[in-house]
Amino acid sequence: MRINSVAAAAPEAEIETIYGADPRVSIDHARLKIDRVIVRDPALRDWKAIVAKNVRKLRQQRKLTQEQLAFASKIDLTYLGGIERGRRNPSLMVLARIADALGVTLPRLLSD
Repeated sequence: MRINSVAAAAPEAEIETIYGADPRVSIDHARLKIDRVIVRDPALRDWKAIVAKNVRKLRQQRKLTQEQLAFASKIDLTYLGGIERGRRNPSLMVLARIADALGVTLPRLLSD
């Protein structure tokens, strides 16, 4: 089984494709493997780093724990930790909830 669905979304990015030997791999298993696709486009990596830095900085300025911010944002604690480390790619709705919980605008959360 060959998973390369990200190539259409980011054709200019170098993408490491994942191959599976067993054609009976379930869709759920394939989705798990898609999370491990490595995008080597520096602009995409920088975006996650900017969000990570801003979320952590704003959270610490407000003297909130990750647990408190996760609860206020209605997201899982481990997901917030992944966002702060630049490992997760949050949706626009998740970013809006985090910005609201931090009391900032969404553009402020995304600014460099």
